[in-house]
Amino acid sequence: MAGPVQPVIFPVMWARDASSHFLRTPDAMRAVMEAAGFRVRVWDDITHDFVGAGGMDAIPPQSAQRIIMGDALPEIVRAGHRNREEGRMLSIQAILDRP
Repeated sequence: MAGPVQPVIFPVMWARDASSHFLRTPDAMRAVMEAAGFRVRVWDDITHDFVGAGGMDAIPPQSAQRIIMGDALPEIVRAGHRNREEGRMLSIQAILDRP
């Protein structure tokens, strides 16, 4: 999700540039989910679990990330770490119910 610091540094896994960038802030995304009829049971910011974690060596050679992203993956991984470290992207883990 979009963090308090913007803009996001590209490339990221889903977008090479801002033309296909779609992140929302946690508050905005939660509002969309609730408007769709979901009830939030758990909403945890787990960004700290990813900051500084892993790197290219942590991604197995046969992983879908390496196969799909190819030569762009190192730059995407660097941008992802920087985005999380600088508060540009947040990782939210949620459990939702739909009555």
